[in-house]
Amino acid sequence: MDATLEPYGGRFLIHGAKADVREGTWSGDLIAIEFPDLDTARAWSGSPAYREIIPLRADHSRGAILLTDGAGDDHRATDVLA
Repeated sequence: MDATLEPYGGRFLIHGAKADVREGTWSGDLIAIEFPDLDTARAWSGSPAYREIIPLRADHSRGAILLTDGAGDDHRATDVLA
């Protein structure tokens, strides 16, 4: 997995940490991977190297895979209010 991330500047921010759930419900583990930008994340997820190892994840775990933009360093919570 790490070798597939390297060419795209990806790195694990969270990998399998158990959540300390304070509100709502959560079960399972959380994995978050950071990329320089959304287009790079898309390129990684479509790369032959990643596609080759998808069965390792799919055969041994279940869960959603999401790609999303992150919040910038100058982001404030009120920025998303209309």
